[in-house]
Amino acid sequence: MNRYKENETTLVAAALQDGALLAFPTDTVYGLGTLYGSLDRLERLKHAKHRPETKPVPFMTDSLEKLSRLAQVTRVFNSSYFSGGDE
Repeated sequence: MNRYKENETTLVAAALQDGALLAFPTDTVYGLGTLYGSLDRLERLKHAKHRPETKPVPFMTDSLEKLSRLAQVTRVFNSSYFSGGDE
């Protein structure tokens, strides 16, 4: 397991591109994630989290525009409720 420092974002990006799972701090607990777009990565993530097939895995993106390319957006909540939300 590698521990990255704040100034090592290039190394983190390379590890994610290579299929790594990444533990990251959130407001309350650590999250575990990987890059979107690979069924192999998704299966590894589900296995690591002991997540059943019946329970979907949430995903995050940095804009509504990107979200609309990944999923059908039927309702948008007031973005002021989201951190950094000014869209």
